Amino acid sequence: MATIIQIKRSANVAAPTTSDLVEGELAYSYDKTNSGAGAKLYIEALDSGNTPTIHAIGGKYYTDKVDSATSNNTANTIVARNYLGNFTANTITATLDGAANVATRLETARFINLTGNVTGSASFDGTANADINVSLAPTSVTPGTYGDGSIIPVITIDAFGRITSASNVAITGGGGGSQNTFSRIAVAGQANLDADGVTDTLTLANTAGIVLTTDASTDTVTFKLSNTGVTAATYGNASTLAVFTVDDQGRITSASNVAITLPASSLTSNVELGTQTSGAYLANLVAGTGIGLSGLGDEGATPTITNLGVTSLTGTPNQIDVSSSNAAVTLSLPSLIVAPGDLTVTGNLIINGTATTVNTVNLEVKDPLVRFGDQNPADFLDIGFFGAYTSSGTKYAGLFRDASDTGKFKLFKDLTVDPASNVIDVASLTIATLVANLTGGTVSGLSANINVSDGGTGRGTLTTNAVLYGQGTSSVGLATGTSGQILQLDVSGVPVFGGLDGGSY
Repeated sequence: MATIIQIKRSANVAAPTTSDLVEGELAYSYDKTNSGAGAKLYIEALDSGNTPTIHAIGGKYYTDKVDSATSNNTANTIVARNYLGNFTANTITATLDGAANVATRLETARFINLTGNVTGSASFDGTANADINVSLAPTSVTPGTYGDGSIIPVITIDAFGRITSASNVAITGGGGGSQNTFSRIAVAGQANLDADGVTDTLTLANTAGIVLTTDASTDTVTFKLSNTGVTAATYGNASTLAVFTVDDQGRITSASNVAITLPASSLTSNVELGTQTSGAYLANLVAGTGIGLSGLGDEGATPTITNLGVTSLTGTPNQIDVSSSNAAVTLSLPSLIVAPGDLTVTGNLIINGTATTVNTVNLEVKDPLVRFGDQNPADFLDIGFFGAYTSSGTKYAGLFRDASDTGKFKLFKDLTVDPASNVIDVASLTIATLVANLTGGTVSGLSANINVSDGGTGRGTLTTNAVLYGQGTSSVGLATGTSGQILQLDVSGVPVFGGLDGGSY
């Protein structure tokens, strides 16, 4: 087997410290975020005083510089001679011996020119400093003063903040002109003045429902509502109805009284007495009531009521109903019957309704085996029992045989849908907890793994050839590897498979 040498490493660019390495140990900072641009190889050594020190001995940072060496004039690169032994450079700074050390003049003098909005020029040959006098290019603006109390200055400014043109524009307005004319309407108590010297007139016109009057002597305008023609009076009383007409402004434009008339055909249920316009009494008798009415006449007459049959016949709510029609009395049971006391049935009690509700404190059943699902021949309905309770709303809990899941019995709680349909909504229930001692049978189809604290592994599957290791009360851990790897502990003491590794710093 080949020998494997690994060194410590770091994804950063920082060099290791003497506390990261021991004497002769290597480390590599591979500068991950910059694709290795600053990557260097280090080794720890001792100086002349036997003090640990870190030496940079190589790495991509240096090899990149060697690889980029060129004979061209390229900034920040190592100089390499070309095949002729030459290289290119702009400026070489050196201390020379001999006459070259006193050279002060350029072989050919050069001009330095400034152009654009600022101009200037100077000649430079290296023997002395060169001074450039600059000046601004002239504009077309005539020097002078612009703007005063009666004229407005108009100026144009270029991108450099210079005024490139200037002129004066006279202020217009007043004197009856069409611009800058100011006016106001005469108001009582104020002078009727205007910028143009002419008095303005405010015209007020009548409109629907409003009458305007003016008094020039007092500068007064009066607003009044126009007369609608309605006679001022009280409308409506016990025997008349008030009828009104309202216009778009919400004003009553007409009003009148209309007499109240009650037609005799509207009195259908019992004896009603009223007053018509003529003052005569109205009466309407319902056949079969056992009541006679006589003595009706003009207003002021006294009617006579005669009992023609049974003096009193009254039913009891939820026990017996009484009704009459055409002098015939009918006794019947109501749709909802309530027994006021104990009810004993000596024969069999057969209930054909769709729901049976028992509101009792204590329920005793002599039958030791209660039969459920009598009408379930096709195994469609879920069989069991449930109860209701309140916990953030109405919830249901119980035990049932799930017809849709090969007849498995399920204990449930927190069901939000009433199981009255005899089919349990499995999607909305929560499996309840059963506390009991179990014996016999098999364990299969668990919805959750058995926890370590309950004697399990906390896992449903184990990887082939994995090495198991404990993790306290957490699920058993698995360590897997490949051919040639060894089992070792990582920096946290967790068993892992891997090769030899110098570690990181």
